[in-house]
Amino acid sequence: MQILNALIVILVPLIFGLLLLALILRRRADQFYFWEKLALAFPIGLGLMVIIMFILPFVGIPLTFLSIVGTLAVISILIGIYLFKNKIFCVNPNEIKNSLDFDHENMAWWEYGLVILLILKVAYVYFASIVKPLVDIDALKYYSIVAKGIFYKNTLNTPYLSNFMADPKPLFPHLSQGWAFIGLGTINDALFKIIFPTLFLCLMVIFYAVLRRYYFRKPSLIFTFLLSTLPFLVLHVATAYADFTMSFYYGVATLYLFLFIKEFNLSENDKSFPYLFISYVLLVFAVWTKRSGIVLSGVNTFVLATYLITNKNKIVKIDLIKIISIFIVFIVAIFPMITYAQTEVILRVFKQLIGISETAPTIDSANNLLPANKFNIITSIFFRKLFYYADWHLLWGLFVISLILFYKNTFRRPLVLLLAIISLNILIVLVQFGTKEMFQWLIDGTLFDRLMIPYVIVILYFCAEAIIPEWKGNPSAPAAQPSTKSKKGS
Repeated sequence: MQILNALIVILVPLIFGLLLLALILRRRADQFYFWEKLALAFPIGLGLMVIIMFILPFVGIPLTFLSIVGTLAVISILIGIYLFKNKIFCVNPNEIKNSLDFDHENMAWWEYGLVILLILKVAYVYFASIVKPLVDIDALKYYSIVAKGIFYKNTLNTPYLSNFMADPKPLFPHLSQGWAFIGLGTINDALFKIIFPTLFLCLMVIFYAVLRRYYFRKPSLIFTFLLSTLPFLVLHVATAYADFTMSFYYGVATLYLFLFIKEFNLSENDKSFPYLFISYVLLVFAVWTKRSGIVLSGVNTFVLATYLITNKNKIVKIDLIKIISIFIVFIVAIFPMITYAQTEVILRVFKQLIGISETAPTIDSANNLLPANKFNIITSIFFRKLFYYADWHLLWGLFVISLILFYKNTFRRPLVLLLAIISLNILIVLVQFGTKEMFQWLIDGTLFDRLMIPYVIVILYFCAEAIIPEWKGNPSAPAAQPSTKSKKGS
């Protein structure tokens, strides 16, 4: 029975997400692989479900299984009527049939090995997530207790739960975990974590699908396998922290932003906008997941605006209307989370970034170092954590190699824009650790990797974009397109 309930926890947002995805993609659904659309549907459906769960108590509707599923059903029926009337479908039978038709004969033995290892890695992540109950004290204190309160009290708005939200955090982790308990119909401290390995599975599919748009199967498999083996990323999938969820939403959003820029750069304006819409939908959920989502969304928007300004001659009136519409949807969707006890926190973080601290002066010697000495300590810890520890194994070394040996690709547009996003994000982390509160956490070694985790998906994809074009036999034109059956290429 618990296994059936766990499937319900996954299938409800998945089905809801497919309808939302059809609404987003409309006539452009054939730009996406079948498996890619399934992998996008779950996180998009889960994200909007969280926003609906946030709204329901404010209109007097308790958070029960029937109220949540009933609300989703009403919305789904309305969307379904619109889609059917306009003959818009996210998937079709032929697409499903073709998705199961693999070209086994042209696969090398080591490709079979990589596929098997990827399957085993995903299976391991599921096992590691649900084999034991939640044991991470911070995840229990900040998220899981509130999620259990939602299950028992059917609302967020109780004096008891407010005690655990005195330091207000974005509510995606609380509400998504609350949905897991509600969907399971009981408190199961192990099985409720099934959401996280499912996001990991979605990440593997999306990462591979994005690479396959332009490159052969072999290098795409290799880089997808590398992503699945990042130790610290895999570790956080099995916890109930918000870090992996944040990494998923921001990382995938940035990949699709890059796809938009890449297609727009090729004057494929109509083809590019579904990628931009998906990117900003996922950024909405990043903002709802962690406070840093606001800053990271700002970085992406700044780089996007810079690109659009420098390419304003390519933008026609209808393109401008689409861009403004997408940004308005983004602002409206994040507005409830920003106004819900986040404004004060955002101002405090901004003050820290510009060097204004609200804490009392400290006599801690670590916080009273000269700026030059502090900078030396920060950079020393950066290099030690990134290159000597096993948390990221080959990732950062590969990043440096990409910058040095493949500089002709890395500093060429549009890839240089992805490098700009990575550089700005790393610079923000450096500035953060220069503040008094954050510097102590850097010295303690408790926060560094968790702050870096949102960028690793983007960095590995950057390396792939830099290295794969030099791969022997890789074409300069796209190796595969979702709407064709040519995706069997090696």
